Amino acid sequence: MGGQIAQDTVPNMAHTLSSNRDWGKSWIYTDCAGDVIQWPPKCDLDRLAGKWAARAGFPGVVGAIDGTYIKIPGTRDAYICRKGFPAMHLQVVCDKDLLLLDVFTGYTGSVHDSRVFPNSDLHGVLESDASKLPPEYHMIGDSAYPQSPQVPAGSIPRQRPSDPCGNCLQQSPGKDKS
Repeated sequence: MGGQIAQDTVPNMAHTLSSNRDWGKSWIYTDCAGDVIQWPPKCDLDRLAGKWAARAGFPGVVGAIDGTYIKIPGTRDAYICRKGFPAMHLQVVCDKDLLLLDVFTGYTGSVHDSRVFPNSDLHGVLESDASKLPPEYHMIGDSAYPQSPQVPAGSIPRQRPSDPCGNCLQQSPGKDKS
């Protein structure tokens, strides 16, 4: 699965993004994701699911999905997140080894995870091409994610870093999770 980067790169990308005047998905996708972050090909899904099953007992899981915040300068009301500071919302999917499979941003910090995923590019791709995530595979996410074939509702408890799923954002340095 070439083209993936480790989870410790997220804070670096977030810092660069927050200092860029043109926040949002156009920067992430144009300058970064197309070259280094890629959804796994169908032939790798079995291997990814095997890692999750072996280490955490979750069958059919290829990745964990969660959202976090990228702090941005300024005080725009629409950007104020639930933590009280201006931010962009960042959605990340990582595999069991904490390699990034997908990154999506472009929503303000005031937008909830439940609204971001159904409107993300990844969701659109998975809906339009079932071969990208066949029915026997799925992602795990906390209860913030609405039930869908891709993310069964409440597949992991919210905000529990010790959970065996190894949620990439819970373990990521520089995170803004509580």
